[in-house]
Amino acid sequence: MKLNRFVWVVLLSITASTTVYAQAPTAPAAPERSVEDLFRSAQVLEKQNNLKEAEYCYETIVHRYEKQKVKNFANLYQAYTGLGNVDMKLQDLTGADLNYREALSAAVNMYGAGSAELIKPLTTLARVCYQQKKYSDSASHLRQALALAERKGGVEDLESVSIREKLAETLERSGNYKESESLIKQSLLLRDKIGDHTSAQVLALLNCYSDVLHKTDRISEAEQIDYQVDQIHAGKVPPTTVWKQ
Repeated sequence: MKLNRFVWVVLLSITASTTVYAQAPTAPAAPERSVEDLFRSAQVLEKQNNLKEAEYCYETIVHRYEKQKVKNFANLYQAYTGLGNVDMKLQDLTGADLNYREALSAAVNMYGAGSAELIKPLTTLARVCYQQKKYSDSASHLRQALALAERKGGVEDLESVSIREKLAETLERSGNYKESESLIKQSLLLRDKIGDHTSAQVLALLNCYSDVLHKTDRISEAEQIDYQVDQIHAGKVPPTTVWKQ
């Protein structure tokens, strides 16, 4: 039996269409990467200084948890901290500030407002605020960190000492000279107690104290502190009575 021309055209079209689909099947969707895999990739990329790709991995984790009603605050804390670290390396202080604040919020939800685990995110955020010259904000975070550190290890604990000294300097920068002077004296007395009279930390405290005295027009006292600094540089242990008053 002969097929007319129209029937042959239809049959050829159907055959060609079937062949095309057989040769190009639809590709299956790529499986969603696990959070653990994203963290591993982000950390490797960050070490390789591939910061934009690392940032993408951290952002993917954050966006995934934003869609969920029940938050995994441990992973959010780690992801926001990672984003803040990447921003710091990219010299994006505004971005780092925002991400470290989110990290602190996640840490509060995870550990509770009075936990010593908040010391690190508080001091990290304080450091970024200081670099932005937001000294009052920085001092506020350091005060909170100091209170937690003193409750955890006591006034003379090394962590408390370090935070207190940074707070004293930050307060001087913010113009809060009275509180700064009080903390400087407290810090110098603690260092004097352990026999530390000439360390770099003592020099930093004395220089900060001199700045406070100059800015409050107590020139005579400032000159005595400056003399102590000169004595330390000359290799001599100076008298400490000026700041013990």
